[in-house]
Amino acid sequence: MPCGIVGKGVTSLSLELGRRVGTEEALPPLVENFERALGCRVVDERPEGAERILEEAHSQEDGEERKNLKK
Repeated sequence: MPCGIVGKGVTSLSLELGRRVGTEEALPPLVENFERALGCRVVDERPEGAERILEEAHSQEDGEERKNLKK
């Protein structure tokens, strides 16, 4: 129950659009609309080493999305 709602599944932009949608594409419009909706500014203050951790996580996500797109 990844979304926290019993009996409901989850999806991804890649699965819904039938193509790879990476963080680099999805993040800018997400942040822009988040800022607009909440009337705030998002500040990127990543700690040292965060880039490597994010790259590893994205690499794993990409592998999972490819598996799901093949189904």
